[in-house]
Amino acid sequence: MITQDGKVAVAYYQTIPHAIKVNEYTYAFVVRANICMAWVSENDVDAVLRITKTCCGGHRKVVYRFANENDVRRWTNGGGS
Repeated sequence: MITQDGKVAVAYYQTIPHAIKVNEYTYAFVVRANICMAWVSENDVDAVLRITKTCCGGHRKVVYRFANENDVRRWTNGGGS
């Protein structure tokens, strides 16, 4: 889990920019370097990670995950090192 200033890096499973509202706060997931990511308040991380979508005949799929060090570096720097 990568943290910065009380926020946690969370990635979305697709490269689709979007926003979600959790506990009265809106998080914008932005695509950079082919990674869709947002910095989420530590208080809201569990709620975000529990969000699922329905696919493939009604099966639920987890769509958010902790961004790893490589994701954060690439997203922050716009790709590369």
